[in-house]
Amino acid sequence: QYGRSGDRRQQFADRFAAWYYGRELAPIIIFDEGKLADTLADLAAEIDRPAVDAELLYDGVSVEYSPSQIGFSLNQADAIARLLNPIANFSAVEIELLVEPVEPVIRDTSEVALAIENMISTPMQLYL
Repeated sequence: QYGRSGDRRQQFADRFAAWYYGRELAPIIIFDEGKLADTLADLAAEIDRPAVDAELLYDGVSVEYSPSQIGFSLNQADAIARLLNPIANFSAVEIELLVEPVEPVIRDTSEVALAIENMISTPMQLYL
């Protein structure tokens, strides 16, 4: 509002003084944490990889084994906590993002696959 209040003469005098002598003004900054959260969510969508459980596939003849895979997830709360202080102090910062491993629920089914394969490959005898 500096140079925009008062009559026209006051406005002109304030604007000239600001141009000629300079004037320090405190900025008004509005920080939207929702936009930060949205930006981190977009970044997490690129980084996150869900865990893959091990599985057994049976096609009627043979049993196949698919191993599990560990996933990754960006810790968004930690990233926000690391960014808030530098943003509040208007300082440049470079942070490391905390990416946590996500363990699969079913880790290993290779032994079960081998047992099923052995059962299928040998003749069965049923007694009634």
